[in-house]
Amino acid sequence: MSKTPFEFFGTETIPVAAHPVWLTLQNPKLLSNLIPGIERIEQTGPTSYAFEARLKLGIIKPILSGTVSYTDVLPDHQVGMKVEQFSKVGSSTLDVLIRLESCSPDETEVNYRVSGLADGLLAKAGVKALEKLSETAIRKFIDSLDDLIRQQQTA
Repeated sequence: MSKTPFEFFGTETIPVAAHPVWLTLQNPKLLSNLIPGIERIEQTGPTSYAFEARLKLGIIKPILSGTVSYTDVLPDHQVGMKVEQFSKVGSSTLDVLIRLESCSPDETEVNYRVSGLADGLLAKAGVKALEKLSETAIRKFIDSLDDLIRQQQTA
């Protein structure tokens, strides 16, 4: 079965210093609170994790299983992740790179780039649908990241 490539990228600015953002991205327990649909995550190696997630695709809500491995980590500046997922609706591989740039002591620019390949029903949904789904997930991720760090700072 052929794989459908897709890619999206963007920049968001959040009112939080870069160091707490980087620390949060390095913590898989916190990361699981940020990624929409994650129901379980467990460590399988020094920098790798297995996960299960439930994704809403229109009227179906498939359970996705997969792995996440940290790559290209530069303290306080960037985090890379390789994500592989498998489900009844198809499989996908994603390369995620999140770069942090400190704009001020209390503001960070979050640059992200995601490139991937999908097959099965995920691919049949089309590149535009995959990009829209991914953009929605990123928006929720960034909003949750900001909220979670603020909660940690006030706790």
